[in-house]
Amino acid sequence: MSGLSGRYPSRSASNRRKGPALISPRVDRLLDNVDSPYASVVVAAKRARQINSYYHNLGEGTFEEFPPPMIDTGSKNYLTIALEEVAGGKIKYRYRG
Repeated sequence: MSGLSGRYPSRSASNRRKGPALISPRVDRLLDNVDSPYASVVVAAKRARQINSYYHNLGEGTFEEFPPPMIDTGSKNYLTIALEEVAGGKIKYRYRG
């Protein structure tokens, strides 16, 4: 068994992910603009699909149907952009029931 030690990477401190391991934006910032964590997931997923469609249709010249991102961000991930829009107050959702 001693011959196998070189085949697998060690779990030393150098292999661990560096930096904050938290989700950005924080969930408590999302909850200021939506009712529940579940609603924030649904709202962000729908908005991420709209942003994806916007960028997809941008190259075809038919982008009037979907609104562009409403915030300036360095992220290229559509879900992160959508979550940042919710956290920034650009999208609000309240269940009417």
